[in-house]
Amino acid sequence: MILAQSSMTVLFLLIAVSLITLYRISFIYLILIILSVYFAGTAVMNYFPDIRVAKILNLISNVGVGELVFKDASINVRVSSVIFPYEGLIENLFLMEGRLHFSLLHRY
Repeated sequence: MILAQSSMTVLFLLIAVSLITLYRISFIYLILIILSVYFAGTAVMNYFPDIRVAKILNLISNVGVGELVFKDASINVRVSSVIFPYEGLIENLFLMEGRLHFSLLHRY
């Protein structure tokens, strides 16, 4: 069985489905969906331990979401790309062309 190595697709689908259903379903169905996602994640971690989604879920369960950003290079790059412009804006006193560069703040 070939599964996608990209966790961004799984993350996008989870967010999209949860936002769409959040406005249209009752509380009981919401609880059932949360339990289904939990059991599906557990099944993926147990039966497909070599795929990227299972590795990320395993890392989240072991070290937490905060450490996941620092331990996974792909997530670190994406988070740094979102945070860096705002951090650079503050560090450079709201001036462009400051001394702070992406390579100084970017960690792997």
